[in-house]
Parts: sequence; structure tokens; C-alpha cells
Amino acid sequence: MLLRQEIVFKWSRDKIASLPSQCYFLPQNARRFYIELGVRFGKTLIVDELDNDIEPSLVPLLRREFKSIGTRLTVQLGEKQVDFNDKFRLFLCTRNEHNRLGEHIRGSLTEVNFSVTRSGLASQLLGLAIQIEQPELERNSAQLSSQMESLQVQLDQIEQVLLEELAKSEGSLLENNSLLESLNQSKEKAEKVAKGIVESKRLRAEIDSKREAFRPFAERCAQLYFAIRPLNSIKSCYQYSVNDCIALFRKCFDSNNVNDTRPKTTTGSEEGGKSHLERIYRRLRQKLFEYISLSLFKEDRLTFAMQYLHQEAVSGGGGQHLFAPKEWELFTGVLQLPSENVGENYSQLSQIGWLSDYRDKKQAIELIRTHLPSLFQQMQINDQQAWAGFMKSTECENAYPPSINSRLSDFQRVLIIQALRPDRLHAGINRFASKVLGIESLSSQHLDLLAIHKEEPSSRPILLLVSPGSSADPSAELIEFAKQQQRKFHQMAFGQPGTESIVLQMLRQCFKDGDWICLSNAHLSAPSLLGKLLVEISSTIGQSNLSKGEFRLWLTAEPEEQLPGVFLQTCVKITYETPPGIKQNLEQNYFGQEMEIAPKSLSNLKANFLLHWLHAVIQERRNFIPQAWLRYMEYFYNSRLY
Repeated sequence: MLLRQEIVFKWSRDKIASLPSQCYFLPQNARRFYIELGVRFGKTLIVDELDNDIEPSLVPLLRREFKSIGTRLTVQLGEKQVDFNDKFRLFLCTRNEHNRLGEHIRGSLTEVNFSVTRSGLASQLLGLAIQIEQPELERNSAQLSSQMESLQVQLDQIEQVLLEELAKSEGSLLENNSLLESLNQSKEKAEKVAKGIVESKRLRAEIDSKREAFRPFAERCAQLYFAIRPLNSIKSCYQYSVNDCIALFRKCFDSNNVNDTRPKTTTGSEEGGKSHLERIYRRLRQKLFEYISLSLFKEDRLTFAMQYLHQEAVSGGGGQHLFAPKEWELFTGVLQLPSENVGENYSQLSQIGWLSDYRDKKQAIELIRTHLPSLFQQMQINDQQAWAGFMKSTECENAYPPSINSRLSDFQRVLIIQALRPDRLHAGINRFASKVLGIESLSSQHLDLLAIHKEEPSSRPILLLVSPGSSADPSAELIEFAKQQQRKFHQMAFGQPGTESIVLQMLRQCFKDGDWICLSNAHLSAPSLLGKLLVEISSTIGQSNLSKGEFRLWLTAEPEEQLPGVFLQTCVKITYETPPGIKQNLEQNYFGQEMEIAPKSLSNLKANFLLHWLHAVIQERRNFIPQAWLRYMEYFYNSRLY
């Protein structure tokens, strides 16, 4: 059984397919039939997208429960006793790292874990970077590997021939002229091959030294993927495939080559090559953050931004300067005051008169004085005149004392806000993360269905995540979008009995006709049905030459625990919710309003603005439930039509 990722699966598939015996990929609806034929005739079979369950009829085969009938071996497959050919091979592949096969089956399988690791992903990105930046170097490396393998095979063959001739020789070896001549020829060939191997190793060392110039860059990029993996601890629906990171990595190189008209630097250059790779790394960090933010609910984006930057700094991704020692621990509350410092009367702070009006801030300041004494000295907390404007400002993140601000790092400013103005901590963190990431705001971009549809291939489903219990329904917006693209739109909801066969049949028909289909409430579906959808897509749609503008599968779901991890990693996830803040709410509404339904006269424009303004205020007021409203109600695209 192979726990696979895509690139490893393709490599192993090609290797298995090159075996002398014939290799077949089994369709889901006829696996048992093909396995029976493979067992009988000794074929190599590959079962992809394995579910948690294996048919009970295949258990005797997997456990090798053979019976001897004369000179033949047979195995029970269902109701049939099938002759077993010892050339038969069966490969079971799954992308589910938490596959729950029974112990009675797992013990009979040889498990090969190809799940992604830091070093493995770094090696993949290293090869991809060299392939894009210096394809000649990568071709030479591949040719050299093949050449060294061929030379080693020749050397082994010479040794084998020599041993065979020595074994067949008779009489005295010194008097056997033909044997001596053969030995001399073998010696000459061996010396030539040995010289070739030495030269190949020298060239390999040169190529590897050039490749190593890219390795630190590849390792930094690989760490970004592992910075987003812990997101599933916040919500189980936040699961992402490594293929997404690799695809963004390639796009960042492509966009850099298009925008950068300067000649490419070689690996031997210093500042030019480093700055070139640094630009690509920063672009990847930003693009990956924006891609992930599209799938996050607004209450989780700030948490993700801070964890993203901290994980990058911890893993050595170039952000070490963001957090000095103990700063992150102080920010997250890991560091506390020693027992002797707990109380109202702190030795030094009690002498600062203006802090008597802010007694609730004394403990936070004492934490800084105890654990970050250098920052405490830079703050000059006893200067009341310098801090008066900061304490009274409605936007204190823009009102640091000028004499102190120039000496503070970006994250130290966040710590000061946390200690003195916790009411503005959200704005301070937003400002810090946005500045480091090079973006305007942590809020996700406007929901642009057209851009997403053009960007993603038709083989990838698009999953719209809605808040649990909300009345948000993106179907009206999807129907209108399908009309604009001149596509037939079909819709069906999960959760009804007997929908499995209907859903699969409708999916196949929409694929055949090039229509769009929306399957609502995917969280109400059985996990096995979602698994069958993935198999159907990968086996039928993924292997076709379908253009991006044709078939499209849309799904809607709430972020429930029962959504399978492989399903979530396969889909392009987008949250469908109201934007945070009145300004962004207005921008989203105007962005999504079509020109043909937009009012033309001045009075209608004013009325339209008032409608959007009232809508935004009501939705923002809803954040104070139950003091504001007792009922949770959404107002989306279809509401504006009325």
C-alpha cells in the first residue's frame, strides 16, 4: 500500500508500468472483476484512491490464504476459487494519511509512506527551481545520473564475465592463452569504465555544487507549506494539499520571469542571484497567504497571519528578525510574573505617577520590565508627556512617541499596544502582519468567481464554505454567474435518501455535456459518497483534455468534522460570508453589482447607496448578538434583486 502524494505517485506509476508484466489501473466500478483476471493471468494491478474499506471478498487474497490443489495454488475470491499466478502484483494507493484499515488487513500489507516531509518537499522545489532557472543544468544532471548508472552496470557485467571464464577454465591458468587474452581485455575495459566513473563523479560534484546554491532558497520555500499545516487544529476544514504550494511556487517563478526584464543571473553570482531568489520567496509567501485567506473565515485570519509569520521565523525562513527572544512567549502569555512580583505595589512602577490612572496596565508593564528589560528601557515609561498622546489617541498604532518609535521593532510596537492599549490590539496586529507580508489588509479579497473559475482547471471542484447556522446561500449568485458565462446550471442538495446514484449519474451527464453542477450541503453527505466523487473526477475528468471553460463542479458546505481530509485537500476552498467592517461590506456589494441592474439616475444612486449602507450597518450590528439582534440573518446577492 502506498501513502502517496501526486508527484511520487506519477513516478511509481511509470516505474510499475515499465515492468515486463502488463500493468492496469482499475476502474472503481469493476475492481473485483479485474482483480480476478489479474490473479489468474499474473498481471500488475494498481488501485488508486483507496477508501477506508476493502471488500471482504479480497481479504483472503491480501492475507495470502492459498490452497494447494495438486501443483496449483488457488485463492478464494467471493464465491469463486481462482488459480493464483505468482507473477500477480497488487498496489493499493491512497492520499489519506489517516487511513483506518483493520489490523487484520494492515498486517498483511507492506506499507510505503510517501507522505510529504520537509526534506522531501525541499528537494522537489530545488529540482523545480533549477528546471525553471537553469534547465541545462537539470538536463546535465539527469544525463549524468543515467551515464553513471550505465557505467556501473558495465563494470558489473565485466566482473560477471570474468568470473564465468575463470570458472570454465581448465588446467594451468598461465598456459591458457585465450583466458589470459580475455583477462587483459577485461582489465582494459574495467580501467576505461573506472576512469569514466571517476570523471562522472567529478562532474557530479560540480553540478551538485551549483545545485546547492539554490538549496537554502528551496528549504525556505518548503517551510511555508509546513507553516499552514497546523491550521486544521483551528477548524478541521482548513486542510491543504502540497500540490497547491508547488503550483504557486511555479507561478511565482513564471510571473517573476515575465515582470523582470533583466538578464537572469547565474548561480555563481552573489548579490544579484540572492536578490532574484529573495523576490521570488517574498512573492510566494504573499501569494500563499492570499490563497489560504480565501478559504478562512474572518475570525480566523488574524490568528493565521500571526501563526504563519511565527512558524516562518521559527523554521528559519528569513523572519528571525521579527521576533527577539522571549517576545513571542510574552505575547502569547507563556511568560508570567514571578510570585514575588505579583501584587499592586511594584517597586519601580509605583514611582511613576501617571500610571496611577491606569492601574490595570501595571501588570502588563511589569511583565515587559521583568522579561524584556531592554525594551522597558527604550519605552521611557516615566516620560508622561511623551505617552500622553498615545494613551488618548483613537488610533494609537499611529501615535507612538517620535523619540521612542524609531528605536522599536515592528513586533515591539505590538507588545506596547498589548500592554498599554489592549483595546487597539486587533488593529495593531493587523497593521504589523500587513506590513510584513506586503499586503494592504488581512481581509480576503473580494469574491471574484470569474477569476477563480479561469484560474482553476475544470478537474478541481470549488467548495464554498458557509458559516454554520447562517442563511447564506450562494446558489443565486452561482446561477447568475452561469448565465453570464452562458453555461447550463444544474443544482442538487445532499441529505436526501437515495441521492448517491442520482448524484453520480448527474455528474457524469454534466461532464459529458460540458454543463455546470452545484451540489449543496456537502457536509450532510456520507463521506463514502464524497470519496466516490473524487474517484469519479480523477478517473474520468482528470484524465480527459477538458478545457477550463467547460465542465465545472461547485459544492457548498458548512465546516463540519465529517468532511474527509482528502476531499478538502482536492477542492479549491472559498469562504462565503459577509466582509468584516462597513467599508469592506460596501466595497463587496458594489463590486458584485452588475452594471445592467445598477441605477442610472442620481436619486436612484442615492437610494442604492442608502440601501447598501443600511445593509452594512445591520450586518455589523449583528456582531453584538444578543444585545443587538436576536436572529442571525444574512443579506446577499439574491436579496438585492428584490
